[in-house]
Amino acid sequence: MSTQRNEQDYMKLNLQHEMTSEELKEIVTHIKYIPEPPLLDGFAEEAMNRWRSSKRALPGQESPVPLSARQQIKILFSQGWWRELVLGVILFVIGYLVLSVTEMVSPMFILSIVGCMPLLVVVSHTARNTLCGMGELARSFRIPLHKYVQARFLIAGVISILLNLSVTAMAFPARDHEQVFRTTLLWFIPILINGAAALVLSGQIRNFRHLTTVLSMLPFFWMLLFSGEVVANWATSVQLLGLMGLTILSVAIFTVAMIFQSRVLRKGGFLIGA
Repeated sequence: MSTQRNEQDYMKLNLQHEMTSEELKEIVTHIKYIPEPPLLDGFAEEAMNRWRSSKRALPGQESPVPLSARQQIKILFSQGWWRELVLGVILFVIGYLVLSVTEMVSPMFILSIVGCMPLLVVVSHTARNTLCGMGELARSFRIPLHKYVQARFLIAGVISILLNLSVTAMAFPARDHEQVFRTTLLWFIPILINGAAALVLSGQIRNFRHLTTVLSMLPFFWMLLFSGEVVANWATSVQLLGLMGLTILSVAIFTVAMIFQSRVLRKGGFLIGA
């Protein structure tokens, strides 16, 4: 009854745009006397108490067990990746033999042209996996996507470097240390530049065929560059200190490209919508 009386008194108030202090105090007084909702009792109170006790009894979330080195390597070499490495090595051998037989460029520059083949094939294969729906699977790994992709690229780059070192040791006499060192720098710089270009292009070109076409043009670019007499004469006559400076610059460019691709992968992933 008291509640109904308070509501009736409240409805009888004459609310105006400009109220006096007494009218305002009267409204505040009526608001104070509005009854509060009843406290939980019986079944509802018991259910809330059980829920609070169950929340307190829950154990803390344990952090996942870190992956071992063997498990990480197994994840990196998943999706039949070794086949693409073999394909890259086969293309490397074919390109080296073709350029050696045709004598289109000096033997000192052959590795500068074909030395990046394994790396470029791996980049193209990663894009093809995305087209086949494997990109979502890669995002479910416990390794972050940017680390997963770039670790594959780095391993392919290391394999390319080891392959080039082996061919350099067999093709050039070991007693001529200056020529061996110059040849090594001449193919090491294109590998770094091609790797940086592959990292940037893979984050920008959203079509698999377009990406493969552009990446396949990189060896032809270096072949045209080193087939010119001006560049060939400069490469054979420049001091080793100058080539070392270009190598350091190439390492810096490659590092910036890796940072750029990491940001792209964190924002949207590798070749989304390819």
